[in-house]
Amino acid sequence: MTKVIDFDAFRAEQKAEPVSLKIGGRDYPLPSALPASMALDIIRRTEDNASEEIEGAELLRMGEEIFGGKGEFDALLRENKVTLTELPELFKMVFAAYNGASEDPNPESPASTETTSSL
Repeated sequence: MTKVIDFDAFRAEQKAEPVSLKIGGRDYPLPSALPASMALDIIRRTEDNASEEIEGAELLRMGEEIFGGKGEFDALLRENKVTLTELPELFKMVFAAYNGASEDPNPESPASTETTSSL
């Protein structure tokens, strides 16, 4: 008899909390959890290039993975006129939400609130 590990059943039992980003007065739904592949990429990058900045192509790929694809990520940035200065902060806030941070990662700004519909 073959032993079966039912990972589908495990996933079905998980109580994933919804995550969304509020920007420009609109809520953008995000995945309930970051993809494991992204976490592995970040870990590898930290080990290999700890002092280097993240390249544009890598930021683009990460944004597309989190925000639902190329078109959605482009639209979010363009519609809300996200600046180059704001983009790293946007990523920091999103990652903090996934890491369970209960505090605003930028305590000097009034940007972060925790509700079921926004960060």
